[in-house]
Amino acid sequence: MDRLPKPLSLVIGALLMVFAMEGQAEFALNFQPDPGRLSGSRDPDTVPIFPPGGSFIQLLNCNRGGVSSGCNQGGGASTEKTPFLQELVFDGSNTYFHVIVGDPTQNFAQETFIRLGVRIWPNSQPNSVSAGTAGTANGGWNGGGDATPLGPSVVSGSGTANPERVQVRQIVRDPEMTQEFLKNTFLTKPRITQTVTSGDMTSFFDLNMTGIAYRGPGSTTSVAPLINTVTIGSAGAGNFDMAQNKQNSTVTAGQYSWAPGGGDGGSAGTYTYVGGNFNLNAIDWRAYYNPGDNTCWAFNQNPGGTCTP
Repeated sequence: MDRLPKPLSLVIGALLMVFAMEGQAEFALNFQPDPGRLSGSRDPDTVPIFPPGGSFIQLLNCNRGGVSSGCNQGGGASTEKTPFLQELVFDGSNTYFHVIVGDPTQNFAQETFIRLGVRIWPNSQPNSVSAGTAGTANGGWNGGGDATPLGPSVVSGSGTANPERVQVRQIVRDPEMTQEFLKNTFLTKPRITQTVTSGDMTSFFDLNMTGIAYRGPGSTTSVAPLINTVTIGSAGAGNFDMAQNKQNSTVTAGQYSWAPGGGDGGSAGTYTYVGGNFNLNAIDWRAYYNPGDNTCWAFNQNPGGTCTP
């Protein structure tokens, strides 16, 4: 059997070791509190402080049953009714923010594990691996500036986290559509599935990128398996199956790579695509904001908005 030159084999071995150390063990994305919560008590309504002597509330438990913790707004009870959980968890090696928004039995739910970086904000709060920082350094909340989720991503850090340190599961549904975004491993890309049923028509889409890493061999050359079908009625008239009925198509799904950036924990990295281009820092996230919703939040992009809970 042919062997790699020794220097090359050492380099590949070192890369594999880095990837293995970066990923750590995966968490269960089941929309439940994690048993690895950093707390002296496993009481879900306990509100410990991190770091010791600091001011960061480790646990927020809102509208999820039991006694709500840390759900106040402006010194009073919050009028927001969305189920929400935030906790810090430890996997034996690293610490993570664990956030659950919504309820998987309803129309929207999202669960995220994101590894903490090494930077600590001026108010003693630990930073996640995104590019934005609170406080006056970037004209953030304390400085009255723009470091909010709806600000330009170059300031807020929206979308610029290190994908190798994040797990995400998101479920969106309505009476006709169910869609799931699932990134249940740290080092590999997500899986996106969607089912639409309307009358006697059913369409199914499944893009499975879970076998493709963000960097290294195969990150830009491997094509993700793709299922795209449409079924109309029992007779089969008008049915479509991309695997059988495609004519001229080019599938580049999953053919992109990511390189670590200069932000905390390798965040603010660079994505490179086989076809096309996508600039995270050029996105205006305000386009996704509906001023008619959640107007009790004091975003700079909605000055003078009335509070209608």
